[in-house]
Amino acid sequence: MGFLTRLDQQRRRAELSSSAQLQDLDWVDSRFLGGGGYVTADLALTIPPFWKAIRILSENIASFQLSVYERMTRGNKKAQTHPHDYTIGRAANPDLTGFEFWETAVVHLTLRGRAFALKRYVPDFSLGRQVLQLWPLHPDRVTVTRRPNGVIDYRVATENGKPVSYGRHDILHFRGMSLDGLDGAADDV
Repeated sequence: MGFLTRLDQQRRRAELSSSAQLQDLDWVDSRFLGGGGYVTADLALTIPPFWKAIRILSENIASFQLSVYERMTRGNKKAQTHPHDYTIGRAANPDLTGFEFWETAVVHLTLRGRAFALKRYVPDFSLGRQVLQLWPLHPDRVTVTRRPNGVIDYRVATENGKPVSYGRHDILHFRGMSLDGLDGAADDV
């Protein structure tokens, strides 16, 4: 069973539950349920209005036409021949369209306060150059640290549990509101 299928089942269960359960929420601090349970981002997505709001926000932002622009002496000009223009606007990688990539990034940024993508350069022999691919990383699997010399490191937990280290040139990092300038602050809803 896929992740989205499980989320949809949880959302449907939440819709079927009585409205009294939602009234039991402690609205003084909405991060806690009336029974003392902690509301995580995944749990919040089971509440239909929250799910719909996140979907509307992420789909609307993802629908913007993104392009690479070149700075000119007077304004900017669309750089349609730039090698990264296709990746940013149309296809982040062979598995995701530009829309799907940006939708995922906005969901991660909204729910976790940060979003990450692994940058991969692969040869495109038809073009005779390296092509950028962007692969989304779940924010819960990424740890951001700063060494004493100021260099930023990204440790990504792989599916087998072993962490892999990357430098800042390997990771595209979107920060939400930050308390330290290093990482986004909103870990939970």
